[in-house]
Amino acid sequence: MTAPRRPMTRLQAELAGARTGWVMPVLALSGVVLAVVAASTLLPVPDTARDFRKHAGTVDGDGRHATIAWSDLVPADWSATREMKRLQRTAAGVDDTTAEARVSFARLRDVLDAAPANPALQGRAVRIPGYVVPLDARAQGLTEFLLVPYFGACIHSPPPPANQVIHVQSDRPLALRAMDTVWVAGTMEVVRLASSVAVSGYRLRAVSADPYEPAER
Repeated sequence: MTAPRRPMTRLQAELAGARTGWVMPVLALSGVVLAVVAASTLLPVPDTARDFRKHAGTVDGDGRHATIAWSDLVPADWSATREMKRLQRTAAGVDDTTAEARVSFARLRDVLDAAPANPALQGRAVRIPGYVVPLDARAQGLTEFLLVPYFGACIHSPPPPANQVIHVQSDRPLALRAMDTVWVAGTMEVVRLASSVAVSGYRLRAVSADPYEPAER
């Protein structure tokens, strides 16, 4: 005889219903920590989707904008995996129904949202590929969206660290949809911005957002 399924804890039920912008798996706190680590640095993407964290950024730019890689956005002395493993150790054995669990989860998100940016990118004319997460969807197109490096980020999985989220602004509406893959070119600013979807460590004043096509080597 199959044992009856245990009812979800209050915290698990809240996580299961938290679908405004992203979906968090229903797991105990230690599992949540692992899920966020995977989403921020290790999460595999479907074979049909490109993971731009693997984009080397070594191809030439468009003549005005230097092509950069997502790894260029992360300071050399900071590692999301290291930070998450440290928090995972402190959360080990914590009951996910307790106030302590809520504090641990909030601390986990705070670490990702406070991820430092690379100051060397301030004011640079750059070009970078990524996925579109709309912020101001309207009939005329998007003038504001987040650019993220892998499929589903901020929509089907938790947001990446802030230094892997770019807040893109355009003076003219762009005909883009959620999870479109694009090359975005413009001037980069190192500024932390909080939107309804995620915290971003950069703002890119876009002059163009073209459909992604792999650059010829």
